[in-house]
Amino acid sequence: GPSVCGWVAMEYLPETFEDLLSRRLRDGKPRQDRKQTERTVRELADLLDFWQTRIDRNPLDLKPANILVRRSAGPHEFVVADFGGIARFTASQSYRDFQITALYMAPEQIVHQNLKATPWWTLGLILYQVFTGRPLYVLGDDALITDEAWT
Repeated sequence: GPSVCGWVAMEYLPETFEDLLSRRLRDGKPRQDRKQTERTVRELADLLDFWQTRIDRNPLDLKPANILVRRSAGPHEFVVADFGGIARFTASQSYRDFQITALYMAPEQIVHQNLKATPWWTLGLILYQVFTGRPLYVLGDDALITDEAWT
């Protein structure tokens, strides 16, 4: 019969998109220039389109910490690493059958739905952060909305 592979080799990408955003903030440059922003938007949209059209998957816990960065001679390349099932090691929270992060959660996820549009909403939240240098949803004292705030 066919042989079974008991392991998977994966490329190690130690940097996340969250790391890039944090570094920019620390360096006093929370926003990218226009060309960088256009490349970032295009790359992230292409990445999400690939997930949905080529491999027929919908990332449930899309967030900057789950977007890995592949450094190259040209613009950065992004890779989705949807680790939503590992709630103990991420900022994800279990909402019924989903492991998601409240700060990047689409409205329909509150009622336990995962639609094709769901990660596009989340991508909009991520891009808001790219454009402004801060997440859209913060509490009055500029503290981030956490999963605990939803429960």
